[in-house]
Amino acid sequence: RQGPYQITVLEGTSVTMNCIYTFTQYPTLFWYVQYPNKALQLLHKETMENSKNFGARNIKDKNSPITKSSVQVSNSAMYYCIHCGANTGGSSYGKLTFGQGTFLTVHPNVQDPDPSVYQMRSPKTGRTVCLFTDFDSQADFQKPEGATVISLNSTVLDMKVMDSKSNGALTWNSETNIEFSTLNFKKIVFVSLFLLLDYSCDAKLIEKSFETDMDLNFYNLLVIGLRILLLKVIGFNLFMTLRLWSC
Repeated sequence: RQGPYQITVLEGTSVTMNCIYTFTQYPTLFWYVQYPNKALQLLHKETMENSKNFGARNIKDKNSPITKSSVQVSNSAMYYCIHCGANTGGSSYGKLTFGQGTFLTVHPNVQDPDPSVYQMRSPKTGRTVCLFTDFDSQADFQKPEGATVISLNSTVLDMKVMDSKSNGALTWNSETNIEFSTLNFKKIVFVSLFLLLDYSCDAKLIEKSFETDMDLNFYNLLVIGLRILLLKVIGFNLFMTLRLWSC
């Protein structure tokens, strides 16, 4: 028997998963981990050293817990304790008994969250896709109203250069199947929210409360073009200088 069945913590937290058993004659215990869409992987057994910084305590009082002092987002997975009964008739293992598993979910520790929403609309149909960003790991948000709303699991952007992390989630209506090539990115609406939890992705509400620069993409391309032109001028001057020196 394993416990608890589900654990949800922030990264950096210490986690302990218990493995309680009833058999007492020469018990052998294994810990396996199953990452999303992956096969079972051996995590720990009595004869091997600690794996992936997980350590299993010595068997005591019919409990062999496994502990990790500082979990990371990548440790989110299903963990199974496997008890192997003794086989007195030979050298092989006896009956294998699986625990029900412990599902570990590790959320990123987002510092100073600044909830925001990007809304992308098709100019032909008016259909929308909403991108929620920079919200707290423990926060939830309302899905856009519609017949059938699809929401992807939130993902984490790890910006190592800035030593920070950011959450992101995408929602859209399955009956409004927009191809990204048809989106008018000049009309992307950006809104900073005080409470993302109380926000509904509504184009009318956003447009009334915020005005954006429709030529933002044009200015970005202009800056990139000027930088390329500057590099060409510098390269040409350097080339001519070298030619003059060689004469």
